Amino acid sequence: MKRTRIFLGSTNSTKINAITEAIASFPEQLAGSIIEAVLVDSLEQPFNEDIKKGGIARAKAALVKAGKKDPDETVYGVGIEGGLLKYMGTWYITAYCHVMRDDGQEHGAWTSMLECPKDIVDAVKR
Repeated sequence: MKRTRIFLGSTNSTKINAITEAIASFPEQLAGSIIEAVLVDSLEQPFNEDIKKGGIARAKAALVKAGKKDPDETVYGVGIEGGLLKYMGTWYITAYCHVMRDDGQEHGAWTSMLECPKDIVDAVKR
């Protein structure tokens, strides 16, 4: 069985916990996976399309940090970026997660969007 290494492009404990829980949901496929949180460049508070761009950039940087892989392993880079998204005139808080495998396959997904109160949006923008 191939070994799996997963590199998360963040050292944020919330993101580490999210990846740990996600992996636990796939015990047969990802049992024994090695998770490593790595420090990568980050964006200032992202808005709109920069949320997705940030998730992709984090995943790419994490995969680079993985370095050379052994033939008997699969390596993933994961990037999670949270931010504020304006949709139909209303601001929402959301996150985007991007996963890249060492063979070039990649996938992404958005979390749910929660309406963000105006005073919080204003504070974040300042």
